[in-house]
Amino acid sequence: MTEALKSKFKTEFRAIKTPVFLAGLDKPSKPQLTVHVKAEARNGYLSSHVKRAAQNVFHAPIPVKIQPWKPEDFERPETLEDVVSKLNHDLVVHDPTGAYDRARRILSFSTRLRSQLSRDIAGIFFAPDAGSLVIVLDSSRYVDSRALRLKQLCETEKTVYAAIGAAFADRLDEVPPLRIGFGFPETPVVAVDRASQLNGRGQLRWLRLKKTAMAALMATGFTISQTAHAATDTPAVSGTNTQITGAFADNYGESGGAASFSLAAPWGDKGGVQLDAAAGYAGGDFSGIAAQVFMRNPDKYLLGLLASYGQYDGEDASRIGAKGEIYLSQFTLAAQAGAQFSDSFGDGGYGKVDLGWYATDNFYMSVGGDFSDDADVGVVAVEYRPGFEAYNGLSFFAEGTFGGNDSAVMIGFKSQYYGSSTLKERDRKDMTQNEAFNVLRAVAAMKDQSGYGGFTGTDTGGGGFTPPAT
Repeated sequence: MTEALKSKFKTEFRAIKTPVFLAGLDKPSKPQLTVHVKAEARNGYLSSHVKRAAQNVFHAPIPVKIQPWKPEDFERPETLEDVVSKLNHDLVVHDPTGAYDRARRILSFSTRLRSQLSRDIAGIFFAPDAGSLVIVLDSSRYVDSRALRLKQLCETEKTVYAAIGAAFADRLDEVPPLRIGFGFPETPVVAVDRASQLNGRGQLRWLRLKKTAMAALMATGFTISQTAHAATDTPAVSGTNTQITGAFADNYGESGGAASFSLAAPWGDKGGVQLDAAAGYAGGDFSGIAAQVFMRNPDKYLLGLLASYGQYDGEDASRIGAKGEIYLSQFTLAAQAGAQFSDSFGDGGYGKVDLGWYATDNFYMSVGGDFSDDADVGVVAVEYRPGFEAYNGLSFFAEGTFGGNDSAVMIGFKSQYYGSSTLKERDRKDMTQNEAFNVLRAVAAMKDQSGYGGFTGTDTGGGGFTPPAT
């Protein structure tokens, strides 16, 4: 039953994009689930996702607690025993890297060894650099009149190996290397149990212990697990998510409003699909639709194909093209090119380019342009997501569009559901640009620059447009 429960939780947690380094159940009669995550990974959607996962396992709602951890939280404990006690649960149901299980087994080995050898042990330590266990013996118990008690030493070695074998009985391939001796190692080490920390031999040992906090064994392991999760288990779209956009524009004396809806979903392991729709009024009715498919590595790039159609006050245009994005730390370079068709303005090619910069993961600025045979426009934009605890997916934006003799300014909001905790993650792991607004921008620009008059739309990565003066 226990293994079946762990297997169910493993499946459920795999579907949650936020890396969970440990999860445990307490109070068997009335279970409560505690989920441990790095503090910076916590987001407003995590609690609802975990509650849903727990309900899928138990087929009924149970209490859920999200426990965030900062790096310094793992530096305070000075022994492995301290860390294990901080993470103790009646039943651990999720331990993706096995870091907690290994720590618990090492502590079990220490307890068993001390019960058998008692005062013969001066200290038991873990050397993170080598991944080995160091058992320091009390030389006064093995040396008599400068003669080494070899028989006693051999028996001690047998006891040590028997204890480690018992602690790793069903995981013998994970037994760490052992070093048994009288001298204290030169490499920095971590005390396994409190007795080892208290039995320090002078200031030299104390300083070596302080060089490596418990993060060397536990927090580092958890960080690696989350990095591995991001590198090997992150699809092009983290999960099905949606976003709505609402905007109000100053159109040189004429006000206008617009709304859009976008839905993005994973398609296989590395693919994604997104559908966009937009509609509104600014001196005339307008509407647009778009579909796109793409491949994406959230850490490096996006490559995709798109098709879109937009109409504004009787004039329309369609686009078919290819798009690409390159992710360079806090910068994103996005470009696309293809064919544009219009009964009103003729057919031809088009191109689009944007350079975006994340001043922080929640503050985004971009500059770019949209170019075709019939009209060219430039775009500047800024967006900020406050990260409200109760409404983490809400962001606010302002943007300007310029081209020809006209320009405009618009402000609005975007609300993402079941998405990422930051703007940067949204743009690289969930949504890509709103192509319905992009094609509407093209129609508006062609109307404006050909003398029809109209509005100019601009996209900021998550959707939105700016109607200029008529």
